[in-house]
Amino acid sequence: MTLVIFDQRDDSAMIVTDTLISDHNDQTPIGFASKVIPLPHLNLAMVSMGTSQFGWLWEDYVRRIPHSIRDIDDLNHTAPNVLRTFWTEYTAERGTHTDERICIIGYPDGSDKIVRYAYDSATNFEPERFDTPGMWTQPRPQTFTIDRWGDQDDIIDIATRFRNENPNTIGGHIHATIILNHQIRTTVIGCFPDHERCEDEDRDRSSPSRRVRGGVSAFQ
Repeated sequence: MTLVIFDQRDDSAMIVTDTLISDHNDQTPIGFASKVIPLPHLNLAMVSMGTSQFGWLWEDYVRRIPHSIRDIDDLNHTAPNVLRTFWTEYTAERGTHTDERICIIGYPDGSDKIVRYAYDSATNFEPERFDTPGMWTQPRPQTFTIDRWGDQDDIIDIATRFRNENPNTIGGHIHATIILNHQIRTTVIGCFPDHERCEDEDRDRSSPSRRVRGGVSAFQ
């Protein structure tokens, strides 16, 4: 499972994620990776939620797409059929262990309004379009609710609450990605206490780490 929190505004967005990668068979941790992939040439970013192997198939395709695809709407026209093809090949080789969800978020050519498309294997990758402000999370919170967050400490605290509800599948660093028109920036804003680098990064502070690299104030 991946921690992903979308905070979408009219003209910008923030995505908060963890970095833990788990084995798709038994959910044991196998490594760490950034989960938001910026694609500045298309003025968008992508996130895969499911197995890293399926996400890599989609990432490789997006990095090699034809020059005729210029923006997020162009990519959306091709995404469902491409993802269905990948899913058929992937499940034939590995079987079905979990649902896969792919999101792309960015700006249509010539627009200042941000949009998000989501594709889920459970619905045969039919596109869902989101173009109004709101928050969306994976997983869903079980013991609390989120409407908005305030400063960086709020973001870290919310991520920690998700981690406490899902201790085996969320971990590593906490990344905050700010998406503005023609500008995408990811900042490491903290890490969970069981991450192997936390002790060296933040010996004297409470968990999770409050070590900041650049901050997230540009979005607030």
